[in-house]
Amino acid sequence: MSLKKVHKLVEAVNDYYAFSLLAYAAVLYVASHHHAFFWILGFLTPFLAGWTGYLLKSYLDNRSQQHGVRMLSDVMTYEIKDKHSYTLRYATKIKAMTSPVMIYPKAYQWTGQGKEYPPKVTGKGQQLLSPIEHSKKDVAIKISPYESTNLTTEGDWHYWFIALNPPLYKGDTTVIKYSQEFFDKKGQAKPYLYYFVRRSMERLELNVKFPSNDLPTKVGSSFIKPSDPHHQQRMEGVKFDPEKQWATLVIHKPKRGYCYIIHWQ
Repeated sequence: MSLKKVHKLVEAVNDYYAFSLLAYAAVLYVASHHHAFFWILGFLTPFLAGWTGYLLKSYLDNRSQQHGVRMLSDVMTYEIKDKHSYTLRYATKIKAMTSPVMIYPKAYQWTGQGKEYPPKVTGKGQQLLSPIEHSKKDVAIKISPYESTNLTTEGDWHYWFIALNPPLYKGDTTVIKYSQEFFDKKGQAKPYLYYFVRRSMERLELNVKFPSNDLPTKVGSSFIKPSDPHHQQRMEGVKFDPEKQWATLVIHKPKRGYCYIIHWQ
C-alpha cells in the first residue's frame, strides 16, 4: 500500500474518533456487570489512549506552525556601534510543514528615532519582497513591491515579506538571514533587547554587541509571562564577556507567549 493510501486511511479512521469514544463508553457500560469488563478495559483503553495521543500531536503540530512552517530556532543579534548607529540581525531556522512555502514574514520593533536603512536578506534563494503597511486600526491595508525609502520607526512594529526562491517543500529546512541598519539621531534607543515568542521552537539565542568605548557596568536578563504582562521577572542565564564585548542569553525550548529580555546599564 502506498504512503498516500495509508494517509487517506488514517484520515478516514480519525473521522470516526468521536463515534469510537461513544461506542467505547457504551461497551463499558454494558459490560460493567460482566466478567469480560476488565478484559475489554485492558484491551481498548491503551488503544484509545494511543489514538488520542496521535490526534493531540497533530493538533499541537498545527498550532506550532506559522504561514505553513515550523520555527526550529532563532538567533537575534543587536549590535550597538555607538549611541547613534545600530544593526539588527536574525538567523531564523524554519521547516516547511506544507508545500509549497514561498514567503516568510519578519517583524521587529525599535525604540530609537531615526532612519531605517533598507533591510538586507542574505540567505540562499531569499530576497526582500515587500513591506506590510498598517492603518491606525492595525489592519494590513496595502502590500506593495519593496522600494528603498527613508522610513522612521519611532517605536512602531514593522513587517516584511521575504520571498523564497525556489520554494520550500514539506520537510525542507532553511535559515532566514536578515539584517537591518538603524541610525538613532536623538540617541533615544532603550538599553534592552527583547524577543516575544509567538511560536514554539527548540532554541532561542539573544546577543548584544557593545562598543568597546562604552561597555555597560551591569548586564541582566528577565522574562515577562503572558498572564502577568506588567511584571518583569529576573532570570539567570545571561553571559557577558567584557573582553569580547558580547552579552548572550540562550533559552532551550522557550515558552510560547513569553517575552525574554537582555537589559543593561
